[in-house]
Amino acid sequence: MTPAPGRPRLTRLQRVLTVLLLPLLVFSLVGIARAVWDSRPVQTWRAERTGLPVYLRGGGLYEGLDHAAQSPDGRWVAIGGSRKYGDSFTARVALWEAATMDRRWTTDLPTTDFRSVNALVWSPDSRSVWIHDNEGRVTALDAASGKVRGEWRSFEWQPCVFAALPQGLLLTDAAGPGRDRPVRLTLRRWSDGAVVWRVPFACWWEAGGSVDAAGRTLAYSPRRGEVALYDLRTRQPRPGRFRFGGEEGPYSLALTPDGSRVAAGWGEGTLTVWDGATGREVWRTRPHRGLVRALAWNPAGTALASAAFDGCGGWRSECVVVTWLSPDGPRSRVVWSRRYDVPDTVQWLGSDRLLLGEEEGSRMVAVPGE
Repeated sequence: MTPAPGRPRLTRLQRVLTVLLLPLLVFSLVGIARAVWDSRPVQTWRAERTGLPVYLRGGGLYEGLDHAAQSPDGRWVAIGGSRKYGDSFTARVALWEAATMDRRWTTDLPTTDFRSVNALVWSPDSRSVWIHDNEGRVTALDAASGKVRGEWRSFEWQPCVFAALPQGLLLTDAAGPGRDRPVRLTLRRWSDGAVVWRVPFACWWEAGGSVDAAGRTLAYSPRRGEVALYDLRTRQPRPGRFRFGGEEGPYSLALTPDGSRVAAGWGEGTLTVWDGATGREVWRTRPHRGLVRALAWNPAGTALASAAFDGCGGWRSECVVVTWLSPDGPRSRVVWSRRYDVPDTVQWLGSDRLLLGEEEGSRMVAVPGE
């Protein structure tokens, strides 16, 4: 009688390949599961304390709502980006009510080609939302209805500065179409968009700009590798420049609410903080390993949130980090991460929450204590 054949034994090479390929299979399955989870419909779960959702995203047609801001009175969340429009995309702004998370209105801005929101701020009275788009237009929308209140040309694809001051909208614009036109720093009145003042200005657009809460000081980059402060009362740059020692940036700037310190994010993931009065470097740390895209100080000016590429390990290739200054030096903690999608905007909602504007939607995340 012929014995039944036994189970074939794996060769040594097969065993080695199994050990090597099994983690890759698990890694791929986790990635697929995360992609399916992230593509789910609108999630309206609300945080118990805040009434804000964990995630806001569009339905049906593609929406890239990646620039988010809560209104100064805390009642509304406005998000801007783009949506599918024929064979191209057009700019879209949507408004949610913070308490109920009902989507109140959606406004699409017409275009003949491609149009997308690349900056969004609120007026101090929470009555209007102001956006800038890549066609070089500034648009004011009524917060109650979503209707366009006014539109002006900036002739800038991406403004160096687009910030809300108590006295008006501060932005950079050009004297006309074309790359060689002089750039100006302009203040527009909230009520009707009229120009209050306008002065010549030189800046590196990729750094953006940041203002203090009183609207007295602007942090900006006059050229690659440098950070400077501008006195908005005298409309003159302050003496001195802050330098990092390289030309990879800065790609993001943040001024503390009281204007005492300025932070810069650089191309290889470093954060530097200087004293605005003395120019002394207060601290430096490298919580990321890639370009720092957005920075924001908490209301007390004691914690710095940074959104950047790389530096979180494994599949967490893009992340948001909060850094505190401790007696032993800067201390950082990852508060959010996601693969291949770094937030465009970061806003503190009080002392323990962040509103992140990312490509496929916006979300609120909790910030643990120090």
